Amino acid sequence: MILICSGIFLLPPLTAQVKFEQERRITEQVVPDSARLVVEAISSGSRIKWYQEQRLEGISFEAKYALEGRQYSVEFNQQGVLEDVEIALKWKEVPQPASVGMEAHFDSTYLRHRLRKVQEQLSGSLPAIQEHWQQWSATNPVDAGGGANSHILVMDTLKKVMLRYEVVVQVRTAEGPALHEVLFDEQGRMLQTATILLRNTDNLAY
Repeated sequence: MILICSGIFLLPPLTAQVKFEQERRITEQVVPDSARLVVEAISSGSRIKWYQEQRLEGISFEAKYALEGRQYSVEFNQQGVLEDVEIALKWKEVPQPASVGMEAHFDSTYLRHRLRKVQEQLSGSLPAIQEHWQQWSATNPVDAGGGANSHILVMDTLKKVMLRYEVVVQVRTAEGPALHEVLFDEQGRMLQTATILLRNTDNLAY
């Protein structure tokens, strides 16, 4: 996978597939009606920022907005079909065993690490995603902390929703400092890693 996004380049391990993305701001007028209507229905009047991403396999559209103290990202393919929903989380909101598995991976892979961003990634039908997130939010208000038992009440909805965790982590390896994007499954097992190559104007010392 190679990801180019707003001046950031991602190069994964040799076993990963090649991927290319380039992101730019767009107006909602160029967004497929089906995608726009979905986001308008779930964003509860929040201000929506639309982006277009150019990938090797085609164009995708992404809506970003904030709602009740959380940051959301909703991605669609070129035809306006929903691909996934990403919700920003605090680390303490990631439930066990996922958080345990992630920490074990970081500790065994890197000399040092520091979390930069954690997102819950949901894919499936929109009603199933909404059901999952509504139940999760009811037991995990933004300031409440979440924790080990966060997902107990929503395991039935996970049968209809694929849950992944996307983590951006600043690391140090034997080769030096780096910025990685790591994808985990709901049990905290690593699925994919990409190395973010920063622009010359960026400085990464860790």
